[in-house]
Amino acid sequence: MKLSEKDHLKKAEILNRIIIAANNADSLSLLLEEIVKKTIELMGFDGGGIYLIDESTRTARLNYHVGMRQDFLKTCKTVTIDDPRYAPVYISGTPIYAQNLPKKNPNMAETSGFESIMSIPVFSKEKIIGAMNIGSKQRHIISQFERKALEYLSHEIGSVFQEYKQKKD
Repeated sequence: MKLSEKDHLKKAEILNRIIIAANNADSLSLLLEEIVKKTIELMGFDGGGIYLIDESTRTARLNYHVGMRQDFLKTCKTVTIDDPRYAPVYISGTPIYAQNLPKKNPNMAETSGFESIMSIPVFSKEKIIGAMNIGSKQRHIISQFERKALEYLSHEIGSVFQEYKQKKD
């Protein structure tokens, strides 16, 4: 799929705002908060969060979230990265797109409150360091532009995260 000039400008705007937020962040938690908030706001989604992998425990922990139900958070605050449900993202680096949840997975739709959910791996220097999860309460289908934009952003977020860590070390 070839992106239009308008789509490229939208991706650039999102990335620019995330970079500005990263440059102004005084802590890792503030950086992650700004990344999630800016991505949700500029892409027009309703909620989401960012996970970071802890290699020593083979888990990924939700470090920041917004717009997610408390009962849903209980089930996904920390996930095992080797679990077959999450391994595509955390082990293989393959995004997961759960669309039309009320029809395909009514239990998840009920618990999460979302119509569609995406989980996109975040890479830093070719290594998976976490995942960005985004959900929509209105959209059943995730467009090709949204998929490509979020995949692109997840790679750039990894670079921003790495730069932040190097600056603070």
